[in-house]
Amino acid sequence: MTNKSKRAVSAMSDDEFDAKFPSEKAAVDWFIDIRYKGNLTCPHCGETISIYRERERLKVFHCSQCNNSFSPIKGTIFEKTHLSIIRWFKIIKNFLNDRAGYSACHVTRDIKVTYKTAFRMLHQIRIAMANREIEQVFEGVVEVDETYVGGKPRKTNAVLDKEGNTIVKPKIKNKRGRGTNKIPVSGVKERSTGHVYAKVMFPNKEGKKLSGKQLLAVIEEACKKGTVINTDEFRSYGILNSKVNKEKYIHVTINHKKGQYVNGDIHTNGIENFWSVIKNGIRGVYHHISVKYLQRYVDEFCFRQNTRLDTNMFNVLLKQCILV
Repeated sequence: MTNKSKRAVSAMSDDEFDAKFPSEKAAVDWFIDIRYKGNLTCPHCGETISIYRERERLKVFHCSQCNNSFSPIKGTIFEKTHLSIIRWFKIIKNFLNDRAGYSACHVTRDIKVTYKTAFRMLHQIRIAMANREIEQVFEGVVEVDETYVGGKPRKTNAVLDKEGNTIVKPKIKNKRGRGTNKIPVSGVKERSTGHVYAKVMFPNKEGKKLSGKQLLAVIEEACKKGTVINTDEFRSYGILNSKVNKEKYIHVTINHKKGQYVNGDIHTNGIENFWSVIKNGIRGVYHHISVKYLQRYVDEFCFRQNTRLDTNMFNVLLKQCILV
């Protein structure tokens, strides 16, 4: 079966969730098993036997060996929460099942919390989604491309001049593609697995965006030596044709300016499809995202793409909730 013919799977159905987590204790014990691989360990002395749960505090344990108490959720995205773990699990399950995105407004309706709490919960989960090892994992054939994220500039409201006449300021033009004021995002997609790695590209000290060195840094973070790299004709990718980089990678290009989009096996259609998924999620679910949090949203869609075929994605994300 080819990669294209496979369909994305869901994390867990509502019935499966209720059967797996009938109580808060069951949810806490599940996370303990994920974190400690079935062998709860005291972080103070390393004891694994004389450890007992404190009464009426499901998330706190006491070690008889060193007489210290500890919580298995310390050092995780749940550390400072006042909510039950089972409510967190429910949001994680819903988050993973909604492939186009899951807004804070949905969270407020699903578990009856304030918007501020819901907003924080989703960003904590996005932090976990980004908590992965990506160093030089892509090989074979990859596609590299960049896109620009940002809404259309709004029309300025009408104002009055000194004489009382109405003046409507013209709409600010913000061209599409290269040269725009939008924020660029660079991405790499491995063709064999469909996995992606994407990074927000802020201007360097000289104010340049998407310079050859910046794009090369992204490629070196995600790709092994010997990888075949498909790009378009953007001149910054010319850095891959230098003598040093020719020894590391095989660079092939497609020329979009000439109306060329596929030339045998040379194309960037896969990564361009991923950009459409991100932008549809922003337009349809999130509507507006700030530059401050843009990388977190990019990480979210990368995680969704990379685990879309993994029936164990719920546990994968729980493992990544451990930050230390």
